[in-house]
Amino acid sequence: MSSAPRVSPWLVLVAATGSLSMVMLDSTVVGVALPSIQQDLGLTTSERGWIVSSYLLAMAALMALGGRTGDRIGHVLAFRTGLLGFGVASVMCGLSEGPATIISWRVMQAVCVALMQPAATAMVVSSFPRERLGRVMAVYIGIPLLFLAGGPVLGGAITEWAGWRWIFLPNALIALAAIAMTFGIGLRNDPGHPRAFHPFAPVLLVFSLSALGIGLQELGDDFGSAIWSAPLMVGGAVAFLAFLWWQYRSPRPLLALTVFHDRVLLRDALLIAFAQLALVGQGIFGPIYLQVVMGMSPLDSGLAALPLVAPNVIVIHFAGRAYDRWGGRAPVLGGAMTVLVGLLVESAGMWIVDYTIIAIGMGLIGCGIPFILNPSNTDGMARAPADKRAEVSGLLQTGRQFGSAFGITTVIASVHLWSSILQPGDAGAAGMMDRLRDGDQTLAVGHAISLTFGTQALAALIVVWLALGLPSRDGATSSQASA
Repeated sequence: MSSAPRVSPWLVLVAATGSLSMVMLDSTVVGVALPSIQQDLGLTTSERGWIVSSYLLAMAALMALGGRTGDRIGHVLAFRTGLLGFGVASVMCGLSEGPATIISWRVMQAVCVALMQPAATAMVVSSFPRERLGRVMAVYIGIPLLFLAGGPVLGGAITEWAGWRWIFLPNALIALAAIAMTFGIGLRNDPGHPRAFHPFAPVLLVFSLSALGIGLQELGDDFGSAIWSAPLMVGGAVAFLAFLWWQYRSPRPLLALTVFHDRVLLRDALLIAFAQLALVGQGIFGPIYLQVVMGMSPLDSGLAALPLVAPNVIVIHFAGRAYDRWGGRAPVLGGAMTVLVGLLVESAGMWIVDYTIIAIGMGLIGCGIPFILNPSNTDGMARAPADKRAEVSGLLQTGRQFGSAFGITTVIASVHLWSSILQPGDAGAAGMMDRLRDGDQTLAVGHAISLTFGTQALAALIVVWLALGLPSRDGATSSQASA
């Protein structure tokens, strides 16, 4: 960064945490408020799902393009623009009066995240030496984790006492504070690294991921929609494979997929994607289970979710130090095994409707996930060339968001399937939610959510397998030296 000689890197770090703080806060407060949003706006089950999945799909489709844009126009400019847009879009979400409006502004939020988040990560990585990145990234992620930990409680309290519309206001306040700080510390925009790409490339990427994601979402909502959703998924998958082939062979690609010649970087990206797939159900069906099956209020369900998010604030720093000391394999493998056990324990607690066991499972997941995401993200960014750091950050985040978006569709489909098996009735996710609101049949749907969370342990098992292929600290050093 051109600003590095004039600005303390720690001030850059603090300013950059603003974007990640908003993203983490938004992800938890919206999850807690979803049942209230659905009731107030009269949303169908599909529309409620799109409030989350449209946001994730848009990020998955645009994150890499946002990273490339940050490399081109300068990271600081991209960061400030994304912050401002996210704050405005958040306010408009709170003013929404119908499903189309709130879903549209959620998409706009995602567009802004795709612009600001890769730029923020690149700013931080460019400001510190590589040997300190583990601890630095732990702080970069750790400060926003305070918002993640407080999000369920804050979202539950605001929803219960003021209404769900006010949950988006903190985003706007954080955005204003972060923008003000970038100007206050004298942060200057770096000149950027302009590299040409074919203008049709982002169109093909957005189309392919959107078609694939929409098809998966609709199939998860209603298995009867397979007649038209299956061709949409196939078309999206074919278009995405064509995009990858084109980008790999293009002399001026939108995404420099050749960075994945580094097999460890590719493994880092897959680790992040599958970890998100294993966890995404927590933010949607976790609050539904606590509020509907266990009869908790929004505030109580937010407090009940603390074992899942609170450990992150402390554990993230140990994860950063573990990466600096031992490399990626040991911390990621340990974290993956902890998450795997946690999902199974949580699933068992949900089956017998025992919050104590559920909380133990949540706590294990909360302790394990930082040991997966922090070392994988840090290692991937550290391996990126200096002029492609925002782009590589975009690639990593694309995998993360698509893992989340794909995870949502599989979770919805899984709950629907298990519910239909355990309690036959109306077809489709809407019928499943009708049964969920029926007090005599709530337990059967609770069991379906339990079995779904247990099924997600398969994704955690894949993370364990991927972690086994990571190099140790000595192995990482050797490979970099040979490179």
